[in-house]
Amino acid sequence: MAVKRIAKQLSAKERAVEDRVMRAKKSYPKFDRYGGYMQAVAELASELGADVVGMYEEWLARCESLLFTGDHDVEDCESMALEHVRDAYRRAS
Repeated sequence: MAVKRIAKQLSAKERAVEDRVMRAKKSYPKFDRYGGYMQAVAELASELGADVVGMYEEWLARCESLLFTGDHDVEDCESMALEHVRDAYRRAS
């Protein structure tokens, strides 16, 4: 039989900390991931003289593999994948 837990009442100090954290998360500007990463990959491809479509597909594959593990947020996976692709293509050229 399941036992219902009573919700813990937060103190004024704990509520203030939670409020401060929530406001900081809301105020942090997020990167436009729908067009921003595509633009970043296109700029990197033109800089290195690589195929834009191939580099973007590599970025998508790395994003998917990082997301599959479930260790990171979507934003973290996307930025890490861009760094991985950037490093890999710069080492190759």
